[in-house]
Amino acid sequence: MKKVSLLRQRLPFAALLVPVAGGILLAQLFHPALLFTAIVAAVSGSLFAAACVKWSTASRDFWFHLFLAATMAVIHLLQTTRSASTSLASWLGDRRLPVTAEGFVITEPSVFSARSARFDFRVDSLSADGSQITAPLSVQIRWRGAAPQYGDRLRISGLLSNISPPRNPGQFDAATWSQRKDIHQVIEIIQPGVAEPLGRQQGNPLVWFSISVRNWMISAITYSIDDPNVSKLLTGMVLGDTSDLSQNIQEAFRATGTYHLFSVSGLHVGIVAIILWYLFKTLRLPRKLTAALIIPLLFFYVLMTGLKAASIRAAVMGSIILIGLMAERRPVLLNNLCAAAVLILLTDTNQLFNAGFQLSFGVVASILLLSAIFERKIGEPLAPDPFIPRKLLSPARRFALRTTQVFASLSAVSLAAWLGSSPLTAGYFHMVSLSALPANLIAVPLSFAIMFVTALSVFAFLVSPWLAAVFNQTNLVLTKLLLFSVQTFANIPGSHVYLPPWHQAQRVVIFDAGAGGAASIQAGGKTWLIDCGPQYFTDSVIVPYLRSQGIRKLNGLIITHGDANHMGGAENLILATRPATILDSGTSQQSPTRKKLLAWMGTQGMVPTLARSGFREELSPTVSLEILYPPGNPPKAVADNLALVALLTIEGRRILFTSDIGLLAETWLMEHASEKLSCDILVQGVSKTGRTTPEDFLEAAHPSLVIATAADFPETERIPAAWEAQLAKRGIKLIRQDETGAVVITFSSDKTIATGFLNKATWHLPQ
Repeated sequence: MKKVSLLRQRLPFAALLVPVAGGILLAQLFHPALLFTAIVAAVSGSLFAAACVKWSTASRDFWFHLFLAATMAVIHLLQTTRSASTSLASWLGDRRLPVTAEGFVITEPSVFSARSARFDFRVDSLSADGSQITAPLSVQIRWRGAAPQYGDRLRISGLLSNISPPRNPGQFDAATWSQRKDIHQVIEIIQPGVAEPLGRQQGNPLVWFSISVRNWMISAITYSIDDPNVSKLLTGMVLGDTSDLSQNIQEAFRATGTYHLFSVSGLHVGIVAIILWYLFKTLRLPRKLTAALIIPLLFFYVLMTGLKAASIRAAVMGSIILIGLMAERRPVLLNNLCAAAVLILLTDTNQLFNAGFQLSFGVVASILLLSAIFERKIGEPLAPDPFIPRKLLSPARRFALRTTQVFASLSAVSLAAWLGSSPLTAGYFHMVSLSALPANLIAVPLSFAIMFVTALSVFAFLVSPWLAAVFNQTNLVLTKLLLFSVQTFANIPGSHVYLPPWHQAQRVVIFDAGAGGAASIQAGGKTWLIDCGPQYFTDSVIVPYLRSQGIRKLNGLIITHGDANHMGGAENLILATRPATILDSGTSQQSPTRKKLLAWMGTQGMVPTLARSGFREELSPTVSLEILYPPGNPPKAVADNLALVALLTIEGRRILFTSDIGLLAETWLMEHASEKLSCDILVQGVSKTGRTTPEDFLEAAHPSLVIATAADFPETERIPAAWEAQLAKRGIKLIRQDETGAVVITFSSDKTIATGFLNKATWHLPQ
């Protein structure tokens, strides 16, 4: 039977997907008035009905597609602008109000520690500021204490606020991500014990059951495995849960283009479907009954893995194929893919802007369109003469032929998937993997074997934990081999590249790390960091920011002192960026965080460079970095008064970084380096004794701007009104990071501009 080109087959759902996605996109980009959009939908719908009776097919198709696009735009506008959550967000504004809410837990809590968790909560009633809100809405809960379970009904007291946008470049936009789920508010529990349990198992019984099965599966597939990395890797691959997987391992999978193994998608759903098919065929069930039984089981597996876009897409496509088998119809895979996209968007228009949705459908579409072409091109040079009957080939030649066919197929699929995913990974992760093709040739077969052995382990666990342990030990070896191959490819020079912005001026970023501190210097083609903040801040802000700037390796890292809020994430940063130079003052001898870092660096063969007053680094002919403090013989003082003080000169502008120094260090600088204190911008933290700056120090520095770290807790991190008045009296502009978030300072030959990342306020330095 002659094969029909994929693009020449009937693709009715592809024709539907264009107006469905187009209507959503137009509503998101242009925010048309809801009434106007509804009128367009009503008029086009009426004209379509008229066209069905009187007009041509072309007119009928035009009005139908316009009606569909306008209807989807109306649905998207209703979901994003007219829900109870959006109305509450407008009323709440920037306030934080004490509230009492009653409802139940609707997601499995993400547990960060024994006393901290986060989950989504369905509110039935809420009391705030003397008002009673009874409209059902969902909020996020930041929990203190032992975490509840899915379905628990609670009465909660806490502080209600809108979810804050990111305060730093590179930081994940939790507000936008939550708003895609129509969650705009968060209730923060101030102290444990303020929640009253009202009942159990109030949620969906099917979800409750799926969570129970999921936890049982985790215990089954990790039974007898004592390597935590392997256990977390298996959980991530089988169930799509990467929350406990280390950032370094996730980074290696991203760098090699194999991160899709953690996305429960076609590979996972296909393996589950194949196993179920052969299981039911072993029981001699009819073919149509087998297909009918597999469909709900596929969706139950999707439910266990968190109802992610990729898994829903795979389950919908698989179900359409199985329905086709039941109806004895040959499936058209590209049409099935479009049908899955249309069904998902009809239920949730915000999925169109979900990275997982875009990657999943983009990659599968690329595979369907390109893999057959690539397979033919790769396989043709390796194929035998078509006029020689296969029976005449030797066994060795036939084995070699099958091997080359498998190689050509895997290579074609990997290449098509890489082409489909590269534009999106470049846009979202600022990275292009050049090792994806060879890495996937090894990783995909290994993951297939791991998934198959995992299925055997699950069934064996029902009979005997000892038998399951045999399969789990096999998976231990396979998973370690997978991890070794991925990390090997990731560590090859040039295996992946991070993409810088198209045009990047010289810049300094003063990050908002709360009570901590961190700053990046990008000038003269080099990148240096002054501190990196606590560990969570390094992982969630600093490293993502560097990647977004196309930076894989740092030129230098300056550790000002041993405060964990300034250098708690240094180990992870060093692993991620391998700085060419690490400067350390050699002070803060009592800091346990610093001791731990130095001990670890010793095991890695790293030795920090001792930096004291007089140390100077030329980053370029117009950019230099000089250490002003501490002196060669530092005074006996607490860590804050032994912190490094650095002076950056860039394009004739001077920025003085004083970290958390106090009066002792400021007095020494006045006595020994007063001529070097003059600066345009002073970046100042706060010492343990509080925030005060001597008048003579301000007189010597004479900055135009002061950028001050600020936080609500502890109280010493707050900015005193007297200190703010002291600066104002001298005509010095204070930039408070509790209001601006991070501050981005850009330099050019004719202007210097400081911009608040959060509030977008700008300050132009005088020429």
